[in-house]
Amino acid sequence: MKNEKYKVNFVTEDGKEIEYERLLTFRRGNKLYTVMTDHTKDEDGDINTYAYCIEDGETNLKPVEDEKELEMVNIVFNKVQEEC
Repeated sequence: MKNEKYKVNFVTEDGKEIEYERLLTFRRGNKLYTVMTDHTKDEDGDINTYAYCIEDGETNLKPVEDEKELEMVNIVFNKVQEEC
């Protein structure tokens, strides 16, 4: 697993620019997954994180929406956090 932090700027549909920090990137099969945060907090005070994937041969990040796939990303992310 590779865990180099860097910042990425996304522009929303309404033109607002939001800065995200990459927390974790890892490969599983033919997909590269990345977990990012914009450092906002949810109603419980936890930092919001977002999971994206890139399939081989593609260049666009796609949000992970499949429940099983998202669960796998969460398991990997939590395991890495425990090891730090």
